Amino acid sequence: KARPTEFARRLAWAERRARVRMQPQIEALRSDLTGVLAVARDARNQLLTLHASHDMALPVLQQYAAGAESLHLDLRFQGSVDALRALKDEECLLAGFHAPVLEETTALTPPLLGLLQSGVQLIACSRRLQGIMVRKEHAAFVHSFADLVRHRLRFVNRQAGSGTRMLVEQMMREHALRPAELDGYAERIEHTHVSVALCVASGVADAGIGIQAAALQFGLRFLPVVTESYYLACLSTNVRHPAIERLREILAGQRWQDILAGLPGYRLPDSPGRLLSLEEALPQLARGSGTLRRAHQP
Repeated sequence: KARPTEFARRLAWAERRARVRMQPQIEALRSDLTGVLAVARDARNQLLTLHASHDMALPVLQQYAAGAESLHLDLRFQGSVDALRALKDEECLLAGFHAPVLEETTALTPPLLGLLQSGVQLIACSRRLQGIMVRKEHAAFVHSFADLVRHRLRFVNRQAGSGTRMLVEQMMREHALRPAELDGYAERIEHTHVSVALCVASGVADAGIGIQAAALQFGLRFLPVVTESYYLACLSTNVRHPAIERLREILAGQRWQDILAGLPGYRLPDSPGRLLSLEEALPQLARGSGTLRRAHQP
């Protein structure tokens, strides 16, 4: 029986990796075309521009909102910092970012605070688990972030400005690690949770940080680090925009909540779709800095 050579197997993985890397751009292009056609055909359709930190539930929301609610999300994935800058510059109506759910305060997100301070309100969107992803042969001896350095595992990082990169930086500070000690910290960079998971699954790297949904998609072992709330930020002047009001209704609706609850690695936030002040949503950030605590499986 014929079997593929090692080169052929790695070539197939490289091709798959390229397709995964292109997926956010493909989704954005499809969103643009769908939105343009929908608005042109029916004035009752709403178009909502959303720049967001990568999240696997958002394309599902995009498809549901367009098909069931005539709301078309112009979805563009980028780092949390860039998404919030786009909101501040009024390049989009909503910006998606994530923050840890903690008992204590955290130093994880000060770069975001300056972009959230003035005239911004938040919409509760989802909760998800983020943690360490490894293949099964490494799972037995990876119990903390420090183990990645201790066992000299090859690491795949996220791009600067992403919320996940900030999480990596926070864990390195807590374990007193320097970037030079983590193999691949500055050299292996990916822009989505899915592409990080694929790098680990294909053997390009041994470990990465990402959401549980991406780890499950590629059959990786997952060590939870923190539970995160995913928020959609909007300018206070736009909270009554018809497209934003319709999206809030969708998020609060039972049909969408059933879909979200069925996605691996996700669960419902408190009061989905609710409009929150910064102080209500992130009281920890208003008080100062602290440390991460281990997440528990929701």
